[in-house]
Amino acid sequence: MNAIAGGWGNLGGGITQVLMIGIFELNRSSPSCDDECAWRNAFYIPAFSLLAAAALVYFLGDDCPKGRYIRPSQKSPARAMGTIAVNPQVWILIAQYGACFGVELHVNNIAALYYFERFGVSLATAGLVASLFGLMNLFARAWGGMLSDHCYSRWGMEGRKRVHILLMCGEAITLILFSLQGTFEGAVIVMVFFSIFVQSAEGSTFGIVPYIDPVHTGGVCGFVGAGGNVGAVLWGVIFIYTESFAQ
Repeated sequence: MNAIAGGWGNLGGGITQVLMIGIFELNRSSPSCDDECAWRNAFYIPAFSLLAAAALVYFLGDDCPKGRYIRPSQKSPARAMGTIAVNPQVWILIAQYGACFGVELHVNNIAALYYFERFGVSLATAGLVASLFGLMNLFARAWGGMLSDHCYSRWGMEGRKRVHILLMCGEAITLILFSLQGTFEGAVIVMVFFSIFVQSAEGSTFGIVPYIDPVHTGGVCGFVGAGGNVGAVLWGVIFIYTESFAQ
């Protein structure tokens, strides 16, 4: 369930690629709106959507399907955080999640620009193709979680670890293949397979998380989830000196 909910949440990254380009082009079609005006006006819609979603979650949302979720712990929040922070297994998962979810966030940010500069397609086409990466969340992250559950039923915790390692290796191999593509069509096809491995690895990550520290599962989720965001920043730093993807 975690993988399905997370995957469909990340699906918004792919939908955004399509919608924002469409809104931008719609604004730019107005004679009184140049490129800068079109982008600025396009951001009013996601800003309003975020505020509306936040209000709905605050007033209508529950902690979990059973209502309020409280896991008993004898430790104060500060001590619980300290316990999580010194657990080496948590840091291993943080690094791994940075290498899958962090990669997804960064690719969502630069995929359209990559296709636009590297292959010379229109901005609308680049945004549409880039959306495929996020749209794989429709099933890929859930598939990773379910595959993890299946392997656990067959081989226990060892099964979860092995399938996670295989998915991460698949991500690495398809990323290398993607970087070697010299044609637009080839890059799109390989990117789809790369996306499937990335998001499946995210799902399998959270198949492991609840077993790290069952008493402080929420805290572990927070640490590991933050690792994905930190990973995105680090991947962005790597490309900060890239003047153009056409190089």
